[in-house]
Amino acid sequence: MSALSENLKLTLIFLLIIVFLISILPIIAFLNPNNRCIKGDPASFDPIEQYEVVKRYAGGDDLNLVSIKIHYVKRNGTINLYADYKPHVIYEFYKRMPPKKSSDMPLGTEVSHPKYKLITVKIRQPYRFEFWKYKPGSAKGRFHLGMLKESYDLSAEPKQAVKPNCSIKGLWDKVLKLDKHIPEDAVAVITFTDRGFSFSIKNTKYSYTFDSDGNQIT
Repeated sequence: MSALSENLKLTLIFLLIIVFLISILPIIAFLNPNNRCIKGDPASFDPIEQYEVVKRYAGGDDLNLVSIKIHYVKRNGTINLYADYKPHVIYEFYKRMPPKKSSDMPLGTEVSHPKYKLITVKIRQPYRFEFWKYKPGSAKGRFHLGMLKESYDLSAEPKQAVKPNCSIKGLWDKVLKLDKHIPEDAVAVITFTDRGFSFSIKNTKYSYTFDSDGNQIT
């Protein structure tokens, strides 16, 4: 009986620790400058309309655009980040890193350093816990406020894209003129790179490409 009581006590202590850790994650998130709330209504997030806001948050004018990956955008040009099918947007930017002075390196050494920095901003459902595994037996989690910034070192320069000149709604309008049979509740996956837009609706025949101005590429 005493052993059972001891096990129950340890279980309760463990559960209390878990509850405590989960309760402080939002506080930690708000203190993290790389984890921020989304501007505007998350239920109608417009990835192109919010482009400049996201770029300023990512680092400002010295950044170059690499790509914008938009998952599950409606025909009105917005995504509902609260939807069950997990809509999200990933912005990728890069910047050149200043070269290190030779005086920073000891004589006789050859230490490489990154020439470029890739900055990603992930837009997802706000105010939720996000867990992922790094290796078997261990896991890590965080409280996602909606706009998360991360950076990575690069040795080669990515291909630079220009800011898109066509709205997502405008792109949808062009697609609907090409095919009027697309269901009204359909959502699209749109990727913008230096080659322009790629538009597709998963598990269907609908797939199109456009340049940065929204002109169809055939």
